[in-house]
Amino acid sequence: MSKITFSERNENYKILLTKEMSDIILFFKKEFNLEIYLIFGTLLGAIREKDFIAHDTDIDLGYLSKFTSKEEVNKEFDFICESLKNKNLLKRRRGYKHFDCISLNKKFYFDIWVSYINITKNFCLAPFKFSFQENDFLPFRVISFKNKNFYIPKNSEFVLNKLYKNWATPILTNFRKFNF
Repeated sequence: MSKITFSERNENYKILLTKEMSDIILFFKKEFNLEIYLIFGTLLGAIREKDFIAHDTDIDLGYLSKFTSKEEVNKEFDFICESLKNKNLLKRRRGYKHFDCISLNKKFYFDIWVSYINITKNFCLAPFKFSFQENDFLPFRVISFKNKNFYIPKNSEFVLNKLYKNWATPILTNFRKFNF
């Protein structure tokens, strides 16, 4: 995806984008048996705007690892990145926090973030040092967004409040992307 904001995109582009989001989610379920959910700015837009955030430029998705230790999660991450690379679907790997996955039609890419539930039942979400409780995220809820169904955290509003504090009020500034 380029650095063109969603406010500069037409509705047909957004509908194709959500179709490709849905397709990559099905791909992850089939290939890796992993659940993908909306997170960060994409979740914020879906909940608050019922659209993509106007000043945003990317798609944020999370996957929930099947493992509970950081070491196992990292091995799974390596396996996923290598598999995507072999299928020409890995644009860029960003440490053990997330990677950019190319859509199946090769027109878009998505930031995919790692999350896992550790042995103490904390929901760990890269890149944050703090964690959530398992029941803040699970079981995932389903939301209809641009006529497609997506998973979101069970207590999305609580998650957004912890991530963004005043998330319910749109920010009326000129910045292009929030940096973590």
